[in-house]
Amino acid sequence: MAEEEQMKRQFIDKVFQAADANGDGSIDFDELRHIQESINDAFPGLNEPIEQRTDEEWREDFDFVDTDHNGRITKEEFVDNLLPAILGDDA
Repeated sequence: MAEEEQMKRQFIDKVFQAADANGDGSIDFDELRHIQESINDAFPGLNEPIEQRTDEEWREDFDFVDTDHNGRITKEEFVDNLLPAILGDDA
């Protein structure tokens, strides 16, 4: 199971790097929205259609991951909030 967890961590790391479009080591609101749109385009049907999401829903997603509410999502915040969701309840 450790190997599977490591693979998932590597996947999240790659998603973070892709989302951090300007390479500053954090993700802002626009970068998070862009990566979510890209994932939705790549995997249609995975989530609700992007065009049906309200600005408030986008902001709620961002605020959930941005735990210190400084307007930037660090890699640690990104991993801490996504890895448990990917690994399941035992993470």
